[in-house]
Amino acid sequence: MSKYRVVHNNHYSFAESVSHCTLEARLKPLDNKKQTVEFSQFVVRPLADSQHSELDEFGNHVNYFEIARGLRSFLLSAIHTVKTMPLVSIDLAASSPWENLVVSTDADTDTSAYVGFNPELTDYARVSFRPDRPMLEAAFDLMQRINADFHYHPGATRVDTTAIEAFQFKRGVCQDFAHVGIACLRSLALPVRYVSGYVDTKVNSKPPHRVAADASHAWFSVYDPEFDWVDFDPTNNQMPGETYITLAYGHDYDDVAPLKGQVDTQGGNQLKVDVDMTALG
Repeated sequence: MSKYRVVHNNHYSFAESVSHCTLEARLKPLDNKKQTVEFSQFVVRPLADSQHSELDEFGNHVNYFEIARGLRSFLLSAIHTVKTMPLVSIDLAASSPWENLVVSTDADTDTSAYVGFNPELTDYARVSFRPDRPMLEAAFDLMQRINADFHYHPGATRVDTTAIEAFQFKRGVCQDFAHVGIACLRSLALPVRYVSGYVDTKVNSKPPHRVAADASHAWFSVYDPEFDWVDFDPTNNQMPGETYITLAYGHDYDDVAPLKGQVDTQGGNQLKVDVDMTALG
């Protein structure tokens, strides 16, 4: 068992003064069997004129903030203390044959902004998903192949890069690797979801791991009825455990973006993000 304090700062600055700004944040970690949120606080400067929270369709915490007065910048800080549980060892080979878990025969109907059906991704997936192979064993193999075949290269892709673009580039960051894994599984009509969160880079940046400076992290999760949702991190080539904190689930990044906003200005804006994840013992 581990305990972490996370401070996630989002600092917006604007080229000209704006009179109204609304923010939508998915920055509060989930409470589940893998982690417990012991403390959670949001700090907004300048103070928000109104704020409220609710759960979205995936069960994620969404916090809304509105600032209705002139400003040139604002800071939104999310501060949390989370207790995490060790990874429970499971026998991947004991999972169901993947063909038994197909949820649809029409992969084209389950697409999203970042993840769409493509025969190249289907062919790539089938190397891991051989006939009658256990679902979790195949997903683990897919995770390893993505880690080996793709180069971790910050700046090579954009926040709006799609799964097929990242697949063809063979490079990118955690968001891209998660999208490629999801696209492969979804092309076979298998249950899969995008996961956003944090990873302790002080532990996970050592060779052979490749994440050293992500503001936040992303991976994918697949479903088997015997084991529930099981996480796989292709960026670090491992199954997430107690050095990970989960923020949100969704179809892809668009569902779980940490911060979205609407600002009534035609001028430019700049977002600076920094995250400090500190082990408390």
